[in-house]
Amino acid sequence: INAEYMGKKNAAKYQKENKKIMENIEARDELECLAYNLRNQLSDVMISLDDAEKTTIDLSVTQIYSWLDDNPTVEKELYIKKKNNLLRELSEIDLRKMNIEYKCSNEY
Repeated sequence: INAEYMGKKNAAKYQKENKKIMENIEARDELECLAYNLRNQLSDVMISLDDAEKTTIDLSVTQIYSWLDDNPTVEKELYIKKKNNLLRELSEIDLRKMNIEYKCSNEY
């Protein structure tokens, strides 16, 4: 086996690994962005949510931040599951009142 072939094989392997890592980072960033936007919007006095709704959002976001701290390197599917669970938990609240960004730009 020649060195050029092994180099190409290793490059393909690392390219696959890098793609997976980037997908995990993007999924984490998306969950973190949603949590940040939810928390950030709570301080807006123009938001017409009652105190119970604001408390529910705040507790849910706090739990997400805690989970993110405890799980810094999980697979993207778990980040997506957490995001969907968060949205399901808050489904009774009309988040349209908050102009929440569900997808953040990933400019590095």
